[in-house]
Amino acid sequence: DANIISAVAENPGAIGVVAYSPNLEENTSVNIVQVEDNETGSCWAPAAENVEDGLYNLAAPLFAYVNDASREKAGVSELLAYLSDEAAAEVVSGLGFVAPTTQAYDSNRAVATGESEGRTFSQDAVEFEIPADIAGTILIGGSGEAFPFMRTIADNFSTEYPTVTVEFNILGVDAGYRSLCNNEVDIVLAHAPMTAEQADNCEVQGINTQSFYLGSQAVVLVANASDDFLVPEGAATACLTTEAVRTIWASESTDTITQWSQVDERYPELDMTLFGPTAGQIYSDLLFINSEPPIPTVRLDTEVTNDALYRAAATANVSGALTYMRYQDYERVLQNEQQNVVAVWIDAGNGCVEPTLDNIVNGNYPLAISTQLVVSEPALLRPEVQSFLWYLMSDNNYVFRESNNLLGIDFGDLADVRAALRRAFVLVEQGGTVAPEATAEPVSETTPEAEPAAEATDEPEVTVDTEPTEEATVEPVSEATPEAEPVVEATDKPETTVDAEPTEEAEATADATAEENAVEVTAESE
Repeated sequence: DANIISAVAENPGAIGVVAYSPNLEENTSVNIVQVEDNETGSCWAPAAENVEDGLYNLAAPLFAYVNDASREKAGVSELLAYLSDEAAAEVVSGLGFVAPTTQAYDSNRAVATGESEGRTFSQDAVEFEIPADIAGTILIGGSGEAFPFMRTIADNFSTEYPTVTVEFNILGVDAGYRSLCNNEVDIVLAHAPMTAEQADNCEVQGINTQSFYLGSQAVVLVANASDDFLVPEGAATACLTTEAVRTIWASESTDTITQWSQVDERYPELDMTLFGPTAGQIYSDLLFINSEPPIPTVRLDTEVTNDALYRAAATANVSGALTYMRYQDYERVLQNEQQNVVAVWIDAGNGCVEPTLDNIVNGNYPLAISTQLVVSEPALLRPEVQSFLWYLMSDNNYVFRESNNLLGIDFGDLADVRAALRRAFVLVEQGGTVAPEATAEPVSETTPEAEPAAEATDEPEVTVDTEPTEEATVEPVSEATPEAEPVVEATDKPETTVDAEPTEEAEATADATAEENAVEVTAESE
């Protein structure tokens, strides 16, 4: 490796491949090249967190399987304790491996001490398996915010399992619930809970439902930090109301609202310069998620570019400038250390709220929405529906969350999400009612507060409904390469070896049964 690094350093235009070492970060003679993920188009560095999140493709996990009956044996318990201690990270790195993150070490300790049992990182490989001969039709309705993500997953699923058809009828939450209770759809994408009337309708029809958290989406407004009237704690007015957001960005303001004083008389007579993405971006609808109908489109008299980093830099250079972007893009702006910009806090009537991940996921931040998968229990009994939900939450499909602006479920949470799905499958099959904790995420109730007004209007769903039922029957697509990518599984913490063979684990556990009596701890290799 040292020779390769020296050769690359001495030859402009050269590129080499070596095993990753943290020491490479300190070598100023060469640059570490990020690797693009073919599915999302994003580039990722060989960092431990990116490996664990399944984002860096040129990596593979290394697991240690331990017979549960031997865990307390002298020497074994001490070895497990050592492997699970961050103090071992230096030794792991010295042997040419990438040490796990603190979060992964915490998971390893839980395994070593018995707090977490069984196949912690890959238990779903034996708990649930999608049948090769799966067939049927899955009907999905509801809102449109998460539709692009769901459509991508459905395309890939139907490519891998062509005897399953997934059909969409995206007509809004109210229409979705009505169809669900009438047994006309199997799954509803919902950003608000059922009303009492809708719940009564389901009860009359004998339809019980279960909800699983899919994720949250948010848009962040970014202003010039020199404009203290928009800087948090810089002035009493340093917070935009949702009404002001509409006044600034709605199409009816085109060529008429051009100064900040027209938005609020307390603001200065300062020219307003707006930088926005191209028309038709799904996340643009989130600007008006709290607005009364009719929901407007975004004004056209803006400086347009889809490069969020460019928009942030332009905003930093112009007093009175404002832009908006996905929360993930705002994180990139922070990582890029862009100077002289600030995220604008938003007030929907209950005070100013900062656009943080916690506020987005818990439902406090106004320009955000959380989507639930509301599934009828009769549908949850069907193998094709179970298989689709399992596939949806697979490790391989995590990368599509990034490209579709979905927050709230980390790669490390997927094991718990699938465990909740599995519990729901079993309980419904046994004729029981799924307990609330069987929902996929503890934050599954973040949408209730997500503004009853939003549910009443359902307008965002119509915005993505450009091909409502034509695209309903999902056709196989050539670019789909669903779960066949072992590189995406190159992570250590949550079941990164979804496709691992149970027989290998059975051998590793000797005289104990594999999945119940083996435990896993992990390190990473890149």
